[in-house]
Amino acid sequence: MARNRVYRSEAALWADAAAKHPANARAHNNLGQALFRAGDVAGAIAAYDRALALQSSYPETHYNRGVALARQRRMPEAIVSYEAALRLDPRYPEVHNNLGNALAQSGRAADALGHFESALGVRPDFAEAQNNLGNALLQLGRTAEAAGRFERALALKPDYAEASYNLGNARASAGAMAEALGHYDRALALRPDYAEAHVNAGNALVELGRTADAAVRYEKAVALNVRLADAHFNLASLRLDEGRWTEAAASLETVLRLDSAHPRAARALGFALARVGRTAEAEASYERHLRVMPGDADAREELRQLRARGPNLR
Repeated sequence: MARNRVYRSEAALWADAAAKHPANARAHNNLGQALFRAGDVAGAIAAYDRALALQSSYPETHYNRGVALARQRRMPEAIVSYEAALRLDPRYPEVHNNLGNALAQSGRAADALGHFESALGVRPDFAEAQNNLGNALLQLGRTAEAAGRFERALALKPDYAEASYNLGNARASAGAMAEALGHYDRALALRPDYAEAHVNAGNALVELGRTADAAVRYEKAVALNVRLADAHFNLASLRLDEGRWTEAAASLETVLRLDSAHPRAARALGFALARVGRTAEAEASYERHLRVMPGDADAREELRQLRARGPNLR
């Protein structure tokens, strides 16, 4: 019965091993991995720290610590851990790949490129590194090169939904909206719950003039992930164009609950509220927007007109 309690989970097993062998760095590393897989990221980092205090020469532990820190969005610390792993093992492809991601997410896409290329130099069949290299190139505006990398990722891994989605983004960046839509639909065929692919498919449909179809895509995205602020905002934008002020306002209020710093939602909400006679709330929404973007002359003029016309603005 005692052993059954110990073996009830992977984390419990390694916690028992670490407790019985407190000087065993591998036990603490494995405990960290088990905790990470169980969703206890902070506990995992603590276990990795203990492992490294005992034995700092394991590149795997530095790498694992970096992955956990990246999960917590602590990118500068994650970068330090990945770099420590590479000093111990310069040919560790997973470290190069994840370090590249951390750099790209920190606004250092140019620095990330070499790490993705190093990962591919060691593992030419590393589809994820091809995809991530494509994302970094897309971030740098090198659209054609990015598309080539996404295509290589798909050649290596034909069921790679994210690469198909990203290839859609590359085609959309090049203005090829019909082609982009095809790639988003391919991503959705591979992964039907891919809410972001519905959002970008909706964006492509708007560019193609198919706004009713776009609204359906945004609604599907929201149904899959109610926390996608962009889906709510894009749906609200269509409703504004259609003069459906109340529906637009409801969607925009949701956007601001999800992302209080959204750069355009507060102004759009002010516009919608004014059209349904909720003048005081509209003024407050414009003021909120102008506190963040005081140089928005158009918003300031809309607020001036609202105050001049009062509650009868329709």
